[in-house]
Amino acid sequence: MIKRIICLILSLSILLFYIIPVFAILAKSSSWKDDINRYTVLLIDRSDSLIEKKDNIPNYYQRSSILPSIKSAAIKFVNITANSPRDFNYIALVTFGVNAIVASEFKMINRQNSSNYNELIKSINSIEHAYSSNFNVGFEKAKDLIEKEYKHFLPDSDDQFNIILFSDGLPNYGETLNDYKYCDYDYKYYKEANQIVFKADNFKKKKNCFIYSYRVNDRLLLS
Repeated sequence: MIKRIICLILSLSILLFYIIPVFAILAKSSSWKDDINRYTVLLIDRSDSLIEKKDNIPNYYQRSSILPSIKSAAIKFVNITANSPRDFNYIALVTFGVNAIVASEFKMINRQNSSNYNELIKSINSIEHAYSSNFNVGFEKAKDLIEKEYKHFLPDSDDQFNIILFSDGLPNYGETLNDYKYCDYDYKYYKEANQIVFKADNFKKKKNCFIYSYRVNDRLLLS
């Protein structure tokens, strides 16, 4: 329950895809201008917590249980984006375990550009398991990609900048921050959680910057 509460607080607005369709991101604007640019980073956790352990079988891990669900959800979002009537949607892909990798820079995804679509889908399908969940390095990579585009953002623009986190839990590795929102009563790795919450809070202060999360199985994902 405590972990669930932490996850809920971390995001500006937790939009779970099983409740609200993923195209909510595409429509999140007061206007319906066709020339709005939408930059979305898919931030995918590939840590070993996504490997389901079989308690009754020593040293056995079901590697096919969780990560494919996350890949499927990410591909669903890409498909919806590709079929959107709006042409100015850009998607990038960052994966993380102990380290983070920019698996795909921003690509325009629409019905006319099958090459970009195919490359992005291939990158998602190529994701393999890593080790610990270092949310901080993953978030930094995603934020860096956003900021490269955000520097061209005009104050009166309706352009949108999104990070969607696909994961199954909370950070357990990486940078730490002792005093922020959580303490050792909340979570064993509360210092790691504090650091990512601090970074996320600062990111969301920028105009038109949003963070979303995806729920896999019965676990809430950090965003």
